[in-house]
Amino acid sequence: MDSLMFWGYSLSILYLIGMIIIGYVSSKKATEGLEAHYLGGRSMHPAIIAITFVTASTSAGVFMGEPGMAYEVGFPSLWAPLALITGLIITTLLYTSRLRKLTIEMDSLTIPDFLGKRYNSASVRVVLALMIVIFYSVAMIAQFKGAAILFNVVLGIPFNASLIIFGAIVAIYVSMGGFRAIAWTDTIQGLPMVFFSVVLIVTSLVLTGGLSGLSSRLSEIGPELSNMFEPSMYSPWGIVGLYVFWTLIFISNPYLSTKFMAMRSSGRSTMRTFLYVTLALGLILNLNYIIGLAARVLLPDISNVDYATITMAIEFLPPIIAAIMMVGILSAVMSTLDSFLLVIGTAVADDIYRKTFKPDASDKSVLRLTQISIFVVTIVVVILTMWKTPEFLAIVFYVGTSGVGIAIAPQLLLGLFWKKATKWGALMSMLIGVPFYSILVLYSNIGTFVQILLGTIVAFSSMIIASLLTTPPKKMMLKEEKSYEIG
Repeated sequence: MDSLMFWGYSLSILYLIGMIIIGYVSSKKATEGLEAHYLGGRSMHPAIIAITFVTASTSAGVFMGEPGMAYEVGFPSLWAPLALITGLIITTLLYTSRLRKLTIEMDSLTIPDFLGKRYNSASVRVVLALMIVIFYSVAMIAQFKGAAILFNVVLGIPFNASLIIFGAIVAIYVSMGGFRAIAWTDTIQGLPMVFFSVVLIVTSLVLTGGLSGLSSRLSEIGPELSNMFEPSMYSPWGIVGLYVFWTLIFISNPYLSTKFMAMRSSGRSTMRTFLYVTLALGLILNLNYIIGLAARVLLPDISNVDYATITMAIEFLPPIIAAIMMVGILSAVMSTLDSFLLVIGTAVADDIYRKTFKPDASDKSVLRLTQISIFVVTIVVVILTMWKTPEFLAIVFYVGTSGVGIAIAPQLLLGLFWKKATKWGALMSMLIGVPFYSILVLYSNIGTFVQILLGTIVAFSSMIIASLLTTPPKKMMLKEEKSYEIG
């Protein structure tokens, strides 16, 4: 066994055992009730929420898929970190505080439940919950592929066996510990993620002569690699779509926006802490695009671009640092997967089962169904990944999260700030916008972010037109005996 494999096995085994232990410890409080399991009792420190927010958004795409895209297209990929910063600032200032306040007043533990109460419509809640299950399952395929590649390349474990091992571990600690387990595991996972990113980004820049040297060497390979734009993913309209993705679509996703609901308060100092930590960590982790650019210069013959980051670490870092890289990427994958799985579990057990079919279901039975749903979805996604492994991690992740984001962004943002938003507007934004976007994904080649932009425009337009043509509810329903005035 070579030193890389030794350190890889040692650190990954310790890491995975640690995640299960945290899940077990967190399960003590997760069984106190649904609010404790789904939102950590709404008592989480803003710094912890910021870390879990960033690590959840930092998926296999940021460590593998997006550096792979940078390997393909060059400097235009650096638009993404700029869009990220804009999106985080606008989100924090625009609606984080208001979302937390209203979900508490409306006694909502999930985004589908909140929107169902906002529009006084069970249909809105159920349709949205179903879309979450479908599209997040698609996004999870990219995460499972990333983990399996990692186990296969670094540890030599067969691809399919890697999928099974990894899926079992994630499902166990998420089902046991709920949101609190996710928050604390994500916080711990953030350490190797940041360490690896900083080390390999600096190494990449040193080896290629800094940004100027990197640009000139990319130009020698192909002038288009150092351009500002690129004709497919990062065209001018694609850049607009990229900003829409980070500002509206991505942040509207429940696996991220639910975290705002778990903060212990929404005062100015709290939000300031959240924003500072989020921006610092988000910027560091999203500069991993530079690794992909450097790989194009230093390793021009990589056959599968999703392997660029791993290959760079193995080639240019000491074995123990490369092993930490493995844990860092594994952390990125798990921190996103656990949030997906919890949201899917709550959508099935709470938003669909209890709220629609069994309103008198006990908290214990709902928690049990949440756990069962997590395991069932994990098994299905593992099988789908084995059956048809996607080529580009980043694109699969964008499609999954954008499908949910396009379904939610219009009804969430307009519902928070526009009195005239109606349930028919919410339904039309989902039933027209999401199929339109899906058709673009399946049958057009106009570029991922242009597809997202057009899908968003159609969804918002459908929401506004249908709302103007129908009557808004006079009140948003809270509990059975209470209501909350709009406005």
